[in-house]
Order: sequence, then structure tokens, then C-alpha cells
Amino acid sequence: MPNNWKEMVEKFDALALRQRIMIMVSFIAVLILMFDSLWFASNQQEIERTQKAIELTKSQQKEMVEMQRAYNQTIVDKRNDPKHQKLLLIESQLVEVRQKLMNKTVNLVKPEDMARVIREIIQSTKSLKLQSLSKLATYEITSESGDEAQQADTPQSTETSAEKIKLYRHTMKIVLQGKYGSTHQFLELLENMKKKVGFDHFEYSVNDYPNADITLTVSTLSLDRGWIGG
Repeated sequence: MPNNWKEMVEKFDALALRQRIMIMVSFIAVLILMFDSLWFASNQQEIERTQKAIELTKSQQKEMVEMQRAYNQTIVDKRNDPKHQKLLLIESQLVEVRQKLMNKTVNLVKPEDMARVIREIIQSTKSLKLQSLSKLATYEITSESGDEAQQADTPQSTETSAEKIKLYRHTMKIVLQGKYGSTHQFLELLENMKKKVGFDHFEYSVNDYPNADITLTVSTLSLDRGWIGG
């Protein structure tokens, strides 16, 4: 190998200057081409990977745009759906009805406060004796506001009746014993309360003058069916 290399060097030195320059230029050109080829192949792979990533991202963006467009169209279709518009109208009416019912009950004694309020009034009269205080069955009543809402410009459907807001009457029966003056005082106090109750029934009977047996039923309204608080 050293001899071959020496011979090649001698042959190269024996060449004319122009030939040696051409050989050197050709050799350098080959080296440049080899380097460029290796570098380009490596970068070409990286370029291809980058292009694939860009194409995948564009595809995903396109899918997201299509999904957003479909979602927006669904919202538009839903808003334009007569059933959806009807439901919105019913919900609006129910809110209005509920507010009207709340306005009707705001000045009434709450069901859970009735027993306590009545006992306090009886105690303030001093001479009246409470024989019994009992809660009667709660029952549903029809509100005029509710009827008006049902008569609004909506179809008579089960959907409306299912969403109907109900109003309940809570009634309490009071049995007392005492004189007429104390009874009159009790009724005045009951009637002049800031929070009102309804007078449903009153019975006054004298069996042992001047004492009498008094039976009174009073009621209040609420949007809740149960006697909250017991």
C-alpha cells in the first residue's frame, strides 16, 4: 500500500501543472458532492416528516372547523324549532306564574310558623284556654294566575300540564275555651297580624255561661305541599 501510494504521488507530480489543478478541482468537487448528498438526504427526511406533521395538523383543523360548523347549525336549527320556541314560551310563563303566586303568599304566615304564632296570640289574651291545635290535610288549589297562564296562546298539551306550578292550602284547627271578651280580643289580634291567615270556619257555642267553646279553622297558602318544620 505505501508503494502504491508513492507511485501515485510520483505520477501526480510528473503531470503538468494544468492537469494537477484539474485533478485537484475534480477531487474537491467529488468531496463536495458526497458531503452535499449526505447532508441533503438527512435534511430531506426531516423535511418530509415536517410536511407530514403540517398536513396532519391541517387535516385536524379542517375536522374541527367542520365540527364547529355542524354544532353551530344544530344550535340554529334548535332555536328555529317550533317545539323549542314553544318550550321557551312555556318556561317564561311558568316563571311569571310562580312569581304571581309568590306575591300572593308573601304577606301570609308561613305554614311552619302558624302553630307558634297562634300559641303566642292565645297566651297574650291570658284568659283563653287552648284545648287543641291540629293540622288538617293539605290540599291543592287552583290559582287564577295559573289559569290565566294555561289560557295563554299555547297548545293544550301534556307538556304544559306536567310543568304546572301548584299552590297548596295549609289549614289548622283551633279549639279554645273562654269568655266572649277574650275571644273577641283573640280574633282582633289574629286579624291585625302583619303576616295574615285566612279565616275558614268559626263556631262559638255557650254551654256554661259566660264560658264558651270556640272552634276556629285558619289557613295559609304555600308553594310547598308539606308542613315544613313539622
